[in-house]
Amino acid sequence: MTIDQLNKEITAEINRLPEDELGGVVLDDEFFGDVPDPDFFLEPQPDVFIDIPDDADDDWWDKFRKRNSTLLGMYIPMNSPGQVILFGDNLMRFYKSLLKGICPSIQYITRLDLHAAWTLVRMKTHSHELFHYYCDVLHGIFGGSYTNLIEEALAVAWARHSIQEQRNAWNTQIGRMNGFFYSQLMNRAFVYRSVGYRDWVLYSDDIRFKPALVEYMAPGDFRKLQANGVDVEHLIHGLLGQCRGGFLEKVW
Repeated sequence: MTIDQLNKEITAEINRLPEDELGGVVLDDEFFGDVPDPDFFLEPQPDVFIDIPDDADDDWWDKFRKRNSTLLGMYIPMNSPGQVILFGDNLMRFYKSLLKGICPSIQYITRLDLHAAWTLVRMKTHSHELFHYYCDVLHGIFGGSYTNLIEEALAVAWARHSIQEQRNAWNTQIGRMNGFFYSQLMNRAFVYRSVGYRDWVLYSDDIRFKPALVEYMAPGDFRKLQANGVDVEHLIHGLLGQCRGGFLEKVW
């Protein structure tokens, strides 16, 4: 499955929901089903998997998924192309579990809000895994390697920054969604308990994120460049999102 196919599947499920006389969406029991509490997904282990065997077959992957049943996404670094993998069923369950906790406190919710909420939840994991890919590329240029707890914290912070950029753009789904709904979703979706992931708060704004990114990448003699007035933070931060090629995207 592709990300577009996953979006179409979820869009169809949202669009089948009935509306009340005011045009608000009615979230029924069938929509929620038996979803777990969001906490089920918010204590992940590091999701960069380096030691995937080259001969991993379907049986191996079935066992892997059972051992890692709470994963929302993962990244496999480049040997052959890197792989950004999203776990579609888990993402949908996480999305619904967040809605189940939030929607009773919102008197009126539109179909557009539900679509935007899905975009936010999907983007949270997709941007996180893409950050691992960017780091993979930049480590290939500057040297260094994956340090799990630091990179996971930075990846969570990057995903949150990416969503906030969308929120600041009025012509995006996330930019147009109900303000209370947005704030509740952001508050609940990032309440990580795992070491590393929960440390995103240390990098929650550009003032703290950019120097931490440079320290993590440690590009050449960057301290000498900084001492001579080169804005290394702007340079390295600007490379995020500019990497192209060398990876595949999958939805499981």
